Amino acid sequence: EFIENLRGNDRVGGAWQGVSFEFSDVSFFHQNLQHELIGAFFVAEFNKRIIAPVFIYPREMQNKQHVGLKPVAMDNVEFAARYKVLSDEPQNAMYVLTPAFMERFLAVGDAMGAQIWASIRERRIHIFVHTGRDNFEPSVYESVLRRDPASEIKSEILNFLSIVKILKLNVRIWV
Repeated sequence: EFIENLRGNDRVGGAWQGVSFEFSDVSFFHQNLQHELIGAFFVAEFNKRIIAPVFIYPREMQNKQHVGLKPVAMDNVEFAARYKVLSDEPQNAMYVLTPAFMERFLAVGDAMGAQIWASIRERRIHIFVHTGRDNFEPSVYESVLRRDPASEIKSEILNFLSIVKILKLNVRIWV
């Protein structure tokens, strides 16, 4: 109800380091923010089973669609300054968002150089990376003789696959 005109392209899916994933470029108009968001949506297996959804979004964003969920106070100062966490089960959120996970989540945002939103439900993590541009596309403004567009697209794909490694989604000690 808070998103209009959802569009996507360039879907990539498969398994990497034993983790099923898929991601795609997306753009949509966010009614609460009153502007278009452009980036990539990433979905992967999550290595912990949880009983209640956990939502993570940039602190400066006003999110009205999660009415009824409780804010969860996080003990990582940098994480708490940058992200807001909501869940209807705060203990569940603490189980999922360990100190190591929060540090790795901050590292994903830093590595991508973008704002990120996430939700964790059952055994899936959903991440929106707000890059502000159409990803996985060669530039039409530069000569292919001077730049290698395939190499740039490969680098972008590997950057998104690094989410699996940074968040350690391939570690299965909690299953």
